[in-house]
Amino acid sequence: MEPSSPNTPTSGTHSEASKSAKQELTPLQQNALHMVPPDYVPVSFAGNGVYATVFFCLPRSAIRTPSPSPPSSQTSSSSTTPLLSPSCSTKPSGPHPNLRNHLVAIKIPHPSWSPAAQTLTTEIQHHRRISSTLNAYSSISPLQSRFLQILAYAQSSGPSSSTWFTLPAIYPSLTLSHLYCAFIDWSKPRSRAKLDITRVPRAWTAHVFLQLGDAVRFLHGAVGIVHGDFHAGNVMVDTTRGTGIGMGTERGWPELVVIDFGRADSIRVGEGTGIGMAMDENEAKRRVRQEVLSLCSILHEWKSTDVPRKNDESTPEEEWRDALWREFEDVVQAINLGEGELGLDELWSRFGGVAEAVRNSAGADDMEIVESMVRKAVEEEVEEVVVDEALWKALKGADKTV
Repeated sequence: MEPSSPNTPTSGTHSEASKSAKQELTPLQQNALHMVPPDYVPVSFAGNGVYATVFFCLPRSAIRTPSPSPPSSQTSSSSTTPLLSPSCSTKPSGPHPNLRNHLVAIKIPHPSWSPAAQTLTTEIQHHRRISSTLNAYSSISPLQSRFLQILAYAQSSGPSSSTWFTLPAIYPSLTLSHLYCAFIDWSKPRSRAKLDITRVPRAWTAHVFLQLGDAVRFLHGAVGIVHGDFHAGNVMVDTTRGTGIGMGTERGWPELVVIDFGRADSIRVGEGTGIGMAMDENEAKRRVRQEVLSLCSILHEWKSTDVPRKNDESTPEEEWRDALWREFEDVVQAINLGEGELGLDELWSRFGGVAEAVRNSAGADDMEIVESMVRKAVEEEVEEVVVDEALWKALKGADKTV
């Protein structure tokens, strides 16, 4: 998609539409809010990083019904209820139950930090590079769901100073880090009982490896870049696909989506697409090893406590699977502790098959545990949510500014 024309609205452009988005914002975030282009109606603050602020917005093109009626007094309690998925048990009231489907995330650079716009430009470049590579894959490839593709972007007068871009919104804004923090009770040493859950299903650990391992292999190999800031906080847990929270992808697991490519760079020798110099071969290898270590750190955090007991009814295939899975966990632990080194391709070829077998062996109780983790994490860890009240205010303001 070609860049849109730059449009920086004045402070009064959004009128009442931005009132809910302005609540409790810092001056830096309020300045970013004024830079949201007029084709989008701010709904709520979504997140904040080193170089940019993100807002949930509605495209004006998605707003069809003029002068919507506010929720009735009988349903006023829904004003504090997060809008999850249209298929979830919690549904928004009023005539616009599907507005959540139109939400986008718009990323605005911090105007007070001079490298921010260039960093945003770098992120756009890498998103487009990923998208062009994905286009060579089948539209039903699982990799299509590991990354977000830019919907629109704009550049300022400078040739390489992007002022904003939009991505499909993942809502609720749940990261893998949120999920882990909700699960661990930090007040109790070695505790994993914060959510009244006594174990992590090994099928979940296998799912994390299959999703993120595949994504990182794709970045390093087909795309030829390193992420540059790969950690659990830059992995979104997409709970909205399929039939409801926790039922997002193959066999009912949530989809894991890698985000935030502002620090990405090419690892193809002699080619540099980031702010810094082009990499040499040794630096490229070092960056790849670091990212494999980051992946193993995530996997080690989720190391399963669900060690199967051997019994007389185990089949030879189950015994092989259990033994190889224990070997996988030992290898991950060794890499995480700096006591071993294994390339991601070798790790994948040795253990990808057993990870698939372990995930396929998940029972209903495993699925219930993961769904419980996700629901609790949304309730306890995700502070900024899009509520009915914010959507109604956005719609009211949009009517006055279109």
